[in-house]
Amino acid sequence: MLGSAIGRALEARGLRLTRLMRRTPHDGGLQWNPQHARKELPDAAFPIGMPQALDRLEGVEAAIHLSGANVAGRRWTEAYKREMTESRVQTTRVLAQTLARLKHPPSVLLAASAIGFYGDRGDAVVDEASGAGHGYFPELCEAWEEAAQPAADAGIRVVHLRFAMVLGS
Repeated sequence: MLGSAIGRALEARGLRLTRLMRRTPHDGGLQWNPQHARKELPDAAFPIGMPQALDRLEGVEAAIHLSGANVAGRRWTEAYKREMTESRVQTTRVLAQTLARLKHPPSVLLAASAIGFYGDRGDAVVDEASGAGHGYFPELCEAWEEAAQPAADAGIRVVHLRFAMVLGS
């Protein structure tokens, strides 16, 4: 939902997008499945082959990463918690590793996160300098953000977008 809205807004401004999509790509997108990637071989995320995928990503100005299973979509069973974790941490790590391998990486990676990073602090005021809270969701958010480190290590500016609830019609 959020990615589609952002994509339409950017395209309305005349920007060209290359979408990474788990389903069959359209509009010039690239198919990828980060669950197929291994830590030492993120190439496997791209079924069309890594050289073609890297060529298509070379020189992009920015990357926006919004992946993650819906936190409000289902009951948080242990199995669904694993799915929420894998859908965030694995996809972020694979994308960060892929961007880090580019000869001309983007200058910035905007990576989704959540205000759940802070945990329940009662009435305490928190800001971006505040540390992670305690419990499942703050620990998930912390791991999610740490998964972008390969991009930061490659000199890409990483911005963690700590969203609150996103509503749509």
